[in-house]
Amino acid sequence: MNKYEETASGFIQFCAALYQRPGVGSACLALQDGRGWNVNCLLLCAWAARIGFALTPEFWIEARKAIEALDTEAVAPIRKVRREISRNRRFNDELKGGIRRLLWYAELRAEQAVESVLHRTMISRAERGACDVTLNLIAYAGEDSPEVRQLARLFSESMAQ
Repeated sequence: MNKYEETASGFIQFCAALYQRPGVGSACLALQDGRGWNVNCLLLCAWAARIGFALTPEFWIEARKAIEALDTEAVAPIRKVRREISRNRRFNDELKGGIRRLLWYAELRAEQAVESVLHRTMISRAERGACDVTLNLIAYAGEDSPEVRQLARLFSESMAQ
């Protein structure tokens, strides 16, 4: 993957690029919908490993607090409405498409705000040092599971391209 500045905007660009890699977006969404894991937090695990930050369970306590309001009051409600509009049979496809695009953009901007807060929290709370994407994901998920290992492999392979 391209070189990104170690800034919040670099992280946002990295997230967009990694999420677009084959299989990454669908894997992250499946974990978000199935396990309740935050896609932006998952992507931060990869970013942190890439630039040399070890994310600990203690870090994740702080990071979750930092993004809680944005997640619960902006991202989640916008996502819910976008998904409900998509499933609503009373709206024609043209109308749904326009509304979905507007809501998708609003959701994207809210997600980018979350990413910015996560990056700022990482810079102020995490330590540089020996790290890898698997350990960062284990710290986030609170478990060493096949899902964590599979996502770590997918992230590592995608970042190597």
